[in-house]
Amino acid sequence: MSSTSNIREQVMDEIMTTIRLAEDAGQDGYAEARRVYPAVPTSVITEAWAHAGHDRDEAWWASVERTIEGEIIQRAIAAPAKGGEA
Repeated sequence: MSSTSNIREQVMDEIMTTIRLAEDAGQDGYAEARRVYPAVPTSVITEAWAHAGHDRDEAWWASVERTIEGEIIQRAIAAPAKGGEA
């Protein structure tokens, strides 16, 4: 990985952290990033906002999948055995 790529990742991570913190506090993360980093191009803020949103979406999907898997497992072990009991 080049140092330029690493710097870009670090900048994006910093902007995404600002967005996430603002959204966690019930604020508009995009607007907060624009306020905190006025010199950053709009397209970079937009990209960071999209990545932060994608990360939240992925976390939501993982939560849904864990919930469904947990329910299926609970149902499977709670169901009476059919036929050939050990």
